[in-house]
Amino acid sequence: MTTRNFNYTGRILIPQECIDGRLIKMASGPPGLEVDFDWMQAERLATIPDDANVFVDVNVDMSFMRFNYGLFSNPITPENILLTDLDSYTSANFVIRVVKNGELLAASKKHTVTLALPDTRSRRSMIIPEYKDLGERPWMLEVHETIEYPKLVFNDKWWNESLNTGWPLDKNMMVMGSIMPSVLESMLNWLLIHQKHDMHRWYDDPTWRGSWIRFATTLSGTHPPKTNDSGEYESMDVLTNWISSVVLEFSENRSLTTTLVSMYGGE
Repeated sequence: MTTRNFNYTGRILIPQECIDGRLIKMASGPPGLEVDFDWMQAERLATIPDDANVFVDVNVDMSFMRFNYGLFSNPITPENILLTDLDSYTSANFVIRVVKNGELLAASKKHTVTLALPDTRSRRSMIIPEYKDLGERPWMLEVHETIEYPKLVFNDKWWNESLNTGWPLDKNMMVMGSIMPSVLESMLNWLLIHQKHDMHRWYDDPTWRGSWIRFATTLSGTHPPKTNDSGEYESMDVLTNWISSVVLEFSENRSLTTTLVSMYGGE
């Protein structure tokens, strides 16, 4: 019997030689991400237990997805590898992470894959990043009636420091995973409560306003509560519960807390 001593005091770097990733074009809609692994290319990975879990975390700008490839001993491609939640159909960044019991055992550097195709779809930005002096406030959502796009505004000191590390805040999945549920909740509150008289128009609106409502409706599977002839909601509790359910579904779909736990200890 062979005995191996495991040392998990530091994260193991998964080298490029172990990873083969590519985007595959579908007949229509988003591409799929195929990733193959060859752990035998790195002897250092032999210390990882067979029952650790392999995750592929994918992001483009402020959007991200996570795919569970199962056990380290036998990674299996998920049934659905379509990048439905990403902000691009032509490129994606991904990182491999190996986790056991919430502890990050190994991770790769960021890899970028692209399709040599023009992006022909008509997707519009839902929010754009910006930075300014916010004192000690780390970030804020900036939205008003005449704004061209809502802005996720970061504290300039935090933003500049993140650039020094080579990892901009709006591309940091740990930061965005922490922030985006609150951004989504605040945006829906603004659209459906503060701008409630325009609720019916928002759903078909071609701007970012309609994009947020359609996105939320897709998450919940139901439309937001309607207002009466006076432009008032019959029950604010029903509306706030609907918004809460959207935020919960958003978080669960992306396994945000699980992702943050597995990422603890660094990118």
